Amino acid sequence: MSAKHDALADRAERGELAVKAGTIRRGDEVAHHEIQRLLIQATDASTVQEAARISVGRPRVGAPAGQSPVIRARVTQALKDDVTALAEREHRAESDIVRDAVAAYIETRRVS
Repeated sequence: MSAKHDALADRAERGELAVKAGTIRRGDEVAHHEIQRLLIQATDASTVQEAARISVGRPRVGAPAGQSPVIRARVTQALKDDVTALAEREHRAESDIVRDAVAAYIETRRVS
């Protein structure tokens, strides 16, 4: 029986065993991955790095103190791709492109 357990332990260490649905997993590594999954879910981010940046917060924009409000909007994939391409071409952040676009839009419609 000992040889069978040793063989099973070797397979587990090589990552050859799949966890069955409903199996309880424990340990620091499992907890770490679960925290990352929850952070990504809570921030609606696509990566752990993005989720950490969102959860920690960003520097304020345009003011030495106070809040930097966020405007969120859903866009088509084509528009998102255009913003990404422009940001890459101009070596700027996507948020800078969007901020400039909103400011220009507001300026053209400002009533004196």
